Formats: sequence, structure tokens, C-alpha cells
Amino acid sequence: TTLSSIYVQNNNLTGSLPVTFQDLTELENVCLSWNAFSGSVPFSIFGNAKQLEKLLLDHNYFTGPIPSLENSTLLEMVQISRNKFSGRIPASYFNLPKLHDFSASLNCISTRLPASICNASSLGRLSLTGLHGNWACVEPIEHFELPSCVWSLSSLKSLYIAGNGFY
Repeated sequence: TTLSSIYVQNNNLTGSLPVTFQDLTELENVCLSWNAFSGSVPFSIFGNAKQLEKLLLDHNYFTGPIPSLENSTLLEMVQISRNKFSGRIPASYFNLPKLHDFSASLNCISTRLPASICNASSLGRLSLTGLHGNWACVEPIEHFELPSCVWSLSSLKSLYIAGNGFY
């Protein structure tokens, strides 16, 4: 199909993402924010969307690991805040050449950041507030350490990292 944009934010939609999303190979913009989607986001669900520029999954109830999007080299914006994602942020995100905005606040994500964050040459906004700050987190919190290279990212204009200490 030639569907390139999906905007269904703020509709109180429920359930898991349909597996048929993987057939939408022309997707450029996906905005599923402010709904009640749940379940994991399979790694393959956006794997074929090589034209993907914007992925907004924030303010839902997604669980499990953050999907890897290393094939989406045009990706500029990823917002996955306010879910229940767990595990680590995939290193591949910060190797994406056009990634400008990355937000993963208030999840159950590891506070250990990948070393590839030092490669994020286009990153202008980074929001990692309360990485492990969702009330539903059951795994113990790790010590938060911001790699010193972040202070040298020339394109970085906004950095949000509050709430990553011990609770």
C-alpha cells in the first residue's frame, strides 16, 4: 500500500498494534500518541518502513523492549515517553544520521545509555527524564551516568535528564 502517514492521536484506542503495520512499507509519519495501546512493539513491525521520518508512540501502555529501527535511516523524531518500555535504548538509534529529537522519558528503561549516543551528530533535543520513572517498573534502578560526550554534541539545544537518581 502507499499509505505514508498515520495520525490517530488522542482517540483512546486500545489493544496491540496490528502485525499488518509491517506491510506498510511507505510509512513516513506514525503518530499513535495519547491512546491506550498496549503490548509489545515487535522489532519487525516498522522494520520495512525505510522512509520513516517520525515515530510518535508516547502516552500509551506499550511494554517490552524498544523496537530497533536501524533500517530507518531517514528517521528524524522518536517519541516513546510515558509507556512501560523496558530494557536498554538500542544503540542503533543514535547512529541514525538525521535523528533530531529523541524522547524516552517515564518508562522502565535502563539508565545505562549506549555509547553510540556520542555519534548523534544531528541530535537537537534529548529527553531522558525519569527513564526508570514509571510507577509500574519492577526491576531495580541502575546508577545513571551521562556520557561526557553529550556535552560536546554540537547540534544539541535541549537536554532533559531530571529524575534519574535513586528513588
